[in-house]
Amino acid sequence: MSTNPYQMPIRGTANAPKFDSTIVDISRYFDDFDQHADSANLTLKPHIKAALRYISRDDAETWETLPEASGDDYSAFVKAVKEQLYPGCDEKPNYSRSDLEFVVTEQAKKPMYMVEDLGQYDRLFRCVSTSLITNKRIAETEQNHLYLDGFHSDIKTQILRQLEYMKPDIHPEHSYPQLDVNKAARFLL
Repeated sequence: MSTNPYQMPIRGTANAPKFDSTIVDISRYFDDFDQHADSANLTLKPHIKAALRYISRDDAETWETLPEASGDDYSAFVKAVKEQLYPGCDEKPNYSRSDLEFVVTEQAKKPMYMVEDLGQYDRLFRCVSTSLITNKRIAETEQNHLYLDGFHSDIKTQILRQLEYMKPDIHPEHSYPQLDVNKAARFLL
């Protein structure tokens, strides 16, 4: 019984590695490409050429200007692309409290009509606030207060009423956990 060996996907197909030309996507692109290349048992020499085939023509032309692009050392090529063309791509964002306050202030200006609006706010808030908590720049209670502050005044009042009903044990001056605020908001939307 013969098995067909894995082949690299054709550019533009659903399974092909994709790169959207942004700094946040470069590491993911190389991770996806490497998984395909490993599955296809691609030798190191054609790695660079294959990696260039999946990106846009403009990006490929730029990447080909690197001396490492004409060499055989794929690792050196990836390193050069990341360090010279997308510096800082492997660094975690260094958020500050003012970044979180900006997210909260901007969101509080927008009325929330759909659960999708809540999801968008929640994802952005979590991204910034979790980083701040991990780096011990804010406390969890502060995170909870700020999360609630991100709701437009119209729905914020309704959320507080719903929380008083859902969590009668919590004094209104104390912060409601972010998860409970989210549940109350989803109930109302």
